[in-house]
Amino acid sequence: MYLSLFVFFLIMSTLIPLTGDDWTWKSYLGMERLKSFFENYNGRYISNILEIIFVRFTLVRILGMAICSSLFIIFMYKISTNKKNPLFIFYILFLVLLMPLSVFSQTLGWTAGYVNYVISVTILLYFISLYKQKKYIKLNYLNIILYFLFSVIAMLIVEHVTLYLLLISFLINIYYYLKNKKLNILYFVIFIGHLVGFIIMFTNGAYISTLTGKNDYQQLNNHDNIIISAIKVFNNEMTLYLFTHNVLLISILTILCISITILLSKHKNINILLCSVFIISIIVSIFFNQFKNINSLNNIIPSTLLICSLSSLIIFIVINFKGTLYYNRLLFYVFSMIILTLPFLVISPYGGRCAFASLIFLIMIIIEMSQFLLDLLEHKGIHIRIHKYVITSLMVLIILLYIIPLSFNKYTEISRDNYLNNLDKFEKVIKIEQIPFQSYHHTPDPIEGIYMTKFYKTLHGVPEETKLLPK
Repeated sequence: MYLSLFVFFLIMSTLIPLTGDDWTWKSYLGMERLKSFFENYNGRYISNILEIIFVRFTLVRILGMAICSSLFIIFMYKISTNKKNPLFIFYILFLVLLMPLSVFSQTLGWTAGYVNYVISVTILLYFISLYKQKKYIKLNYLNIILYFLFSVIAMLIVEHVTLYLLLISFLINIYYYLKNKKLNILYFVIFIGHLVGFIIMFTNGAYISTLTGKNDYQQLNNHDNIIISAIKVFNNEMTLYLFTHNVLLISILTILCISITILLSKHKNINILLCSVFIISIIVSIFFNQFKNINSLNNIIPSTLLICSLSSLIIFIVINFKGTLYYNRLLFYVFSMIILTLPFLVISPYGGRCAFASLIFLIMIIIEMSQFLLDLLEHKGIHIRIHKYVITSLMVLIILLYIIPLSFNKYTEISRDNYLNNLDKFEKVIKIEQIPFQSYHHTPDPIEGIYMTKFYKTLHGVPEETKLLPK
């Protein structure tokens, strides 16, 4: 199972073209940032270094992305309740690939997004699996040093995950101490490592610039009243990725809630009402997906439904799962979704990449509810076995939806780059091929007027005054 997972991600990683910020990091500017050790740029020291390595060494990038992608699926499987059926791994993979393309394009489909947002989530899941472990971990001085160093490194990738890890580590240490009247050495070492990493990250001058409004890229939303700014971000951006584009995952969650409602005898009327909210949400999402440009006023409808859906989910968990081994897990996943989203209410920009971690926890909720549903069915004497033909069908679907489009995109990238590299003379205007399936990547084409295009030209020896136009 693990080998099949790795092979899939190996193929996918091979097919991801360099786009947008990747051109910037591969150019002289990437090395200049490294020479200054990212002073006044950001505190993402580890992910910045990984990006510089990944864009320059293709084999390292492909293997690194394949290993990390496989690990985050495996960690999701290990954290989940299901341990009976290894085929559940493919179910998890299927759910991950059902995320909106607007999120995929800025994470799994974009190297710069990958090193920040996918790697950070993989590390986050590792720490959760570590906290979840009941087996005692024997510690020696070497182990303590390694855990400390890794805890520091984990904090130097992306800001919202840094804040989340520090908060979770603090709460777990408090909980363990109150419960056992003593410190857990491993948890305490991890917390100290996280605290040191937090200080290292946020003492970078870029964050002082953010607070004073002098950072051109990352800014506090202080141009309006902070509450109004937060409402605007939630209304216009968060709702788009977590709700409007997220029809498939919301649909699966709704099917699970309806199925659980049918099988459970308690709270029927309340459950039907809650499921109705989910059904209305799906209908509204489908409707709003038909419109590219919707004004802020109209966005109030899906934004309100997102809040209603989240509230309904919490109520559904409380009334149906309390007293089960799933209860605390599900509430923790909802809590994690919210905590990982909150920083972006006051800091911009917010894009699909920022929703990735929250959507991973939504998938964890779906996984746990799926297992709970299987438990209910087994209790009623209905045994469901995931047949190999179902897995085969899902794999074929994945190939059609991902591998084939990505193959065309990679072929276009290689053809385009080779064409420019082999030109002896550059005209004032050069027409180049465009990536055919653009929605799979972030800024896939070097378009005039985009900041990163000049670095693409530098990489391929194209004079800056030459215009690159679509063929």
